[in-house]
Amino acid sequence: MKCNRAGNFGDSPLIIPGQSNPRPGGGGGLVFPGQSSSPPGRGAKFGGGTAPSSGNSLDLEIDGVPSGPRNFRPPPGFMNASPSDIDTDDTAAAAGQNTDSMLSRLRANAGKWHQLAKVILALQQSGIDGQMVQDISGLERRTQHLWVSTLSVYQSIKLSGQLTDEQLKVFDHNPESLYELRMLSASQRTPAARYIAEHGLVPSQAQVLARAIKEHERRKGEGEGFTNSPGDCLAYKYYRDALECGGVKRLENTEAYLNKGLEVAELTEGARKKIQETLEDTVDKAGEENIPFSARLSILRLEREEVGYRPIAMVGTLGSVNAATIVGAPKVATQSAVFSAFTIPPEAINAQWVCLPNWSVVLRAGRPAALFVENCLKLPSVREALGMKEDDAKKVLGSGILVVDSEPESMEVDENEFYMIDGGSGGASQIKAGSLLVGKEIKPVAKVLFLARPPAKDTTGATTSNLLSV
Repeated sequence: MKCNRAGNFGDSPLIIPGQSNPRPGGGGGLVFPGQSSSPPGRGAKFGGGTAPSSGNSLDLEIDGVPSGPRNFRPPPGFMNASPSDIDTDDTAAAAGQNTDSMLSRLRANAGKWHQLAKVILALQQSGIDGQMVQDISGLERRTQHLWVSTLSVYQSIKLSGQLTDEQLKVFDHNPESLYELRMLSASQRTPAARYIAEHGLVPSQAQVLARAIKEHERRKGEGEGFTNSPGDCLAYKYYRDALECGGVKRLENTEAYLNKGLEVAELTEGARKKIQETLEDTVDKAGEENIPFSARLSILRLEREEVGYRPIAMVGTLGSVNAATIVGAPKVATQSAVFSAFTIPPEAINAQWVCLPNWSVVLRAGRPAALFVENCLKLPSVREALGMKEDDAKKVLGSGILVVDSEPESMEVDENEFYMIDGGSGGASQIKAGSLLVGKEIKPVAKVLFLARPPAKDTTGATTSNLLSV
């Protein structure tokens, strides 16, 4: 190789990095990546042509053949190549070209990005990595990665046949928007790409759309009235943002997100109705929270004995109720241990009920019933049972409630207890002492538990504390 510029510096071999020692005879061969050395006596070719000579400036002689001021010439017919030579579903056409031609194509940016992406794939298959492609062609590795990663997305939407040629052309110069769809399934990509093309979304907006589609899929947005169309998915994203930003506490942000959801293109009627209802409900609640009020709410902690009671059916007045009525007395169906809540059976809705404290004698009763006593003083059995003298009888003057149990744990007659017996021929049931029934064939109807009287200033007889300790 000779360098001639304003004089002769003599023969001196020029060694290019990666080139072996100059061949004997003084002719230095200039070796390019992917090109073999030219045999002695022939001009070194680049891309299939021999470099022409120039008479001035810096001239290089390669194997005795002077070169022109340009150190590169594309192969013949390179710029006339049809895009179909490379724009195929695989890289076979690109791989059929030699390495120099493909690198030259990248350097000249001769083609659309999805065509050049196949060239990059072919170079990778031939062992040329992205850094070498960048050093030789000047195409940054970031751009190479973008094109190659987006190529599969472009091919899938093209093969679907659901986009028009005009819609596809939008992506000839906008691979960034398609890149955001790489994480979507094939069935999701095509509608999203069409939505991007029709509404001219920029890459940042395409990213929001892609994430909205994935969020709709993950949260099952269809259950809340939003279809899987791109417009509804985008609206669902703003709907979720509105719910998560604080509701009425941040009314301004909530309304902003919901209004953005209403402005989304291609929004279905169901999604629009859902957002509109949420917006109206948010505004109404915010209005209610802004209304000043001075009402106070008292919160009381109940004592245990304050919630314990048992409802007992009032079957009638003592002296007028027959045995069948006492035996058939209704009882509550269910009862809660927390607040003693109960359910009245349907057949006893019209019956009267009285609630008594949860004394142990009441809790153990199988089927309790209450009989109203108009005047306890008129009941001889009551006076005898209380052991009261004639002068003290007036202390039991007044009404009371006689509580009996028709299903006690044991109906064996005890002379120390009182019982209700059948009056015969459907007559009123009577109260009798157990001592009068022992040894007789009279079967009691119910066992008398106690006689309850209303509160008074001076308490006579047994107190409730005695019953609680039973």
